[in-house]
Amino acid sequence: MSLKQVSLAFCTAWLAVLAGCSQKSGEPVLARVGDRTITVGEYIRRAEYTIRPPYAKLNTPVQRSIVLNSLIAEKLFAMEGEKESRLLKNERFQLEMKGRLEQAMRFYMYQHEALARADVDEEDVKRTAALAGRTYDVAYFSIPDSSAAVMIGGQLRAGVPFEEVFRSVADTMRMPVREVSYLDEKHSAIRAALFSGPLAKGQVLQPVNVDGEYTLFMQVRGWKDQPLLTDGEMRGRHDDVREEMLRERAVGIWEDRVGRIMEDKTLYFYTDAFMQLVQLVGDQYYRNLADIQDSFNRAFWSDRDMEVNVALPGDASLRQMPFFRVKDKVWTIADFERLLLSHPLVFRNTRIPKSEFADEFRLAVGDLMRDHFINEEAYKRGYDRIPAVQNQKRMFQDAMVAVEHRQRILQSMGETRDLSKHMDAILKQRLNPYVDSLQTQYSRKIEINVEELEKLQLTRIDLFVKYKQAPYPVVVPDFPILTSDYSLDYGKKMK
Repeated sequence: MSLKQVSLAFCTAWLAVLAGCSQKSGEPVLARVGDRTITVGEYIRRAEYTIRPPYAKLNTPVQRSIVLNSLIAEKLFAMEGEKESRLLKNERFQLEMKGRLEQAMRFYMYQHEALARADVDEEDVKRTAALAGRTYDVAYFSIPDSSAAVMIGGQLRAGVPFEEVFRSVADTMRMPVREVSYLDEKHSAIRAALFSGPLAKGQVLQPVNVDGEYTLFMQVRGWKDQPLLTDGEMRGRHDDVREEMLRERAVGIWEDRVGRIMEDKTLYFYTDAFMQLVQLVGDQYYRNLADIQDSFNRAFWSDRDMEVNVALPGDASLRQMPFFRVKDKVWTIADFERLLLSHPLVFRNTRIPKSEFADEFRLAVGDLMRDHFINEEAYKRGYDRIPAVQNQKRMFQDAMVAVEHRQRILQSMGETRDLSKHMDAILKQRLNPYVDSLQTQYSRKIEINVEELEKLQLTRIDLFVKYKQAPYPVVVPDFPILTSDYSLDYGKKMK
């Protein structure tokens, strides 16, 4: 049985840390419903990170109250529904909730151990902010071979023209040129090369090593400046630059933290099992890809992450095959399949050529195992018990149980119409009266922070927000279609 290996430390390029979207500690509580809470941040995310229905789409006091009533109703439906919920007894559902909890733990760990510890020098912020309105026209080429990159760097330092060096290594006569702006460029090394100090037209920059994979050579061809006219615009740019610099520092801290977790762990694949799974998973991946491309235009698909829930055939001998080894533990295909129930496989790239699928699959399994070991460290530190982490899991669990209960209640009422097509009528005739009865039943267990509600403002722009390269990419559940009532004539005022 032959083995292939991949370093788990290599996979620290995860950093899909749109963790600012996840719930933070210390957010003001907007409402309490029994033992559940709705924070101000959760209210905003549930209203703005997914599509609101027409009756709650505007930013008026009435519609802001409808949003709160809907979120409170969701909690009430969950409290009623959990008494006879089949979902809560379903093992796959339990494992998905475990996975959502663990994803929230990892986000919290990043925020607590990296973002919270990041710091920047204000002079660096001022210097960078002075250049951050500039959009550079940059000619560039890259070299994967490190020894060739050293030789090319020497030629450029000796004064050989940039275009002449390019033509000596490229198979085209046309020099690639692109625009680079500070906020759009996410690679810290490229950003530092262009925005750390003033540059001259025609200047050849120092070579930039990109993720240890290739060396990038750049020449400044020119730039456009976006002038700032008001103090407010200058403060805004300063704040944007400071936030980006803090994020860069946090990424560096997090890479180091994850690297230390993974430093003694190498993933060894058993070749026979690996090749069989490449075939099985590849077939499912390309079927899913074809389905998605049938449903979405190419531009939308290009920005999507590809999550694959692997469905293996019922072959007991296949499941017992050893798939990979980390340190002294051997993981069978069955162990791997069970792990996927709480952490769907996520590929780093979309539209993978078939010739590259085995390598992408290897990286996806490595990323999954990296998250597994980060989870172990997070559990040791008790991050699973952090209220913000628990609330993230509870938000999804309550939303799903509430939908299950809504379906059960409508069936018990003899309702057969399609909710999406007859929303207004079903709300007025069926759901609003039922929610009113729950508000009366649970009124003593409900508290509302009226002062915080009056401060809130919502955007009218439809958004659908996702994490990038996360096993559970959707940031919040769908908006709860449970009530269109705006009256807050129940509960008590929060003290």
